[in-house]
Amino acid sequence: MFLAAHQPSLIEFDGPKLEGFTQPILPANFEEMSPKAQQAAKELFLSQSLWLLYELEAQKQAPDLVHAFRYRDTHPRELLGAIGTIFNDGEPYMQSLSTDMVQEDVWGKVVGTAVNGKPLIPCPVRYSEEQLQTQAEQYALWQRDVDRKKQVLEELGAYSGWNVAVLPSEFDEMTTRVKAAKGRFLDREAKTAEEVVAWEQVWPFRGHT
Repeated sequence: MFLAAHQPSLIEFDGPKLEGFTQPILPANFEEMSPKAQQAAKELFLSQSLWLLYELEAQKQAPDLVHAFRYRDTHPRELLGAIGTIFNDGEPYMQSLSTDMVQEDVWGKVVGTAVNGKPLIPCPVRYSEEQLQTQAEQYALWQRDVDRKKQVLEELGAYSGWNVAVLPSEFDEMTTRVKAAKGRFLDREAKTAEEVVAWEQVWPFRGHT
């Protein structure tokens, strides 16, 4: 159920989702924002409010559905959902989840524990210290790249998973933002002309540069 359950498309929106039943609020500096920024803030506020109303109603009418939504954030769900990341440069992340899963306290939450606190079923997977060290190093490199992309997205004001698509009326503005963010990124990460070329080749937001 947790793989199939999802919120209706009517309430989906581009922007940050609130955690739990948090009441949405306008930015503290709302009065100082430009008219365009105020309009965007109002639209986000209304979208988050509609999302919250749906969550509250679903909690009353279909608690199992809400449980399925929340199960997405658990370790078993992350592990299942991460299977597809193997084919999308996400293997270090999946391996990290896997190595976490074999820890006795985590595995016990999956299969249950006996009165002595031990898992009811021993975990069938084992990792050597060398394997754990290698996976930790690979994950650290992967996480660093994820953080790099996250920083750029935050500078752009875009959400995680943004596919560079924007409304025609926003194209020029976003192109300006992307070019500026790209310049800052290269200043931070590229130390030589060769590194500039290398980063240029893997820059993900080509639709706006």
